[in-house]
Amino acid sequence: MGEYVENEKRIAILIDGDCGLHGNFEEILTKASIHGKCYIKRVYGDITKSTVKPWVNTAKEYSIQLVNVINYTSGKDSTDSALIVDAMELLFTNKFDILCLVAGDSDYISLIQRIQQEGKYVYGYGLEKSSQKYLISACDKFEYLQVKDKEVSTDEKKISDMSENELFLISYDNTHNEDGYANVGTMKNYLYKVRSSYKHNGTFSNSLSRSGLFLFSENKQYAKIDEKAFLKWIWENNNTDGNIPLSTFKQKITKYYSSYDYDEKSFSSHLNKLGLFTLNRHSITGLKSAASKKNQK
Repeated sequence: MGEYVENEKRIAILIDGDCGLHGNFEEILTKASIHGKCYIKRVYGDITKSTVKPWVNTAKEYSIQLVNVINYTSGKDSTDSALIVDAMELLFTNKFDILCLVAGDSDYISLIQRIQQEGKYVYGYGLEKSSQKYLISACDKFEYLQVKDKEVSTDEKKISDMSENELFLISYDNTHNEDGYANVGTMKNYLYKVRSSYKHNGTFSNSLSRSGLFLFSENKQYAKIDEKAFLKWIWENNNTDGNIPLSTFKQKITKYYSSYDYDEKSFSSHLNKLGLFTLNRHSITGLKSAASKKNQK
């Protein structure tokens, strides 16, 4: 189980099931968990509708409360009303600090305004094409999502399938500051938010250290990516025939470290300066022997 953190923001995720984003819930959870602990997760809609029915399996997988909304009047959608009533109840029983609203239409603007009047925040998530501009401007923050079909995606792993090193990296990527350092305790808490079943051997900082991917401050309270170790890990886990295009390699890097940057004019010149790999014009063709031997020690 994750540890309770004093003064940690309480998050409620309320979803309009008609938004068609059932394949994006893990992304939504990952984004929301940056801001606090997601204590409440609910999705609303008529499960007989084609847009809502896929949420049934997603609700089971991520322990989301599914609120089946029956439309008593033909041509009227009661989903908005059900979500708004629950949100108001949660607001006045002080159950959240931040509401993460997954929706797209302007029927929620009055709700957003009322929540903000109580000194709380509303972060919105939705599709760029279908999210109305008035809803977007009403939210304290709004992030666009791209529809994902969980059955089609082959390159993205679910958090439940990630290795320990991958979990460390996504925790680091979502918690580090502008100087590239992340508080180890914050990393740990974030990891437990997105995968509560995670267990580490010994202390968390020792587990991070054993990964070989991080450098630590003297008191071991802060961690920073060890760039060379990280790049070698990317190479070892993504090349299948001893060759990987530079564009693909960079894409794999930013998958785990989205703000990765360098001082050289080009990515290839940066890699050459590091001296880890053998390169041709467009690809990495291997790990240099000195780096390889050092990695084997």
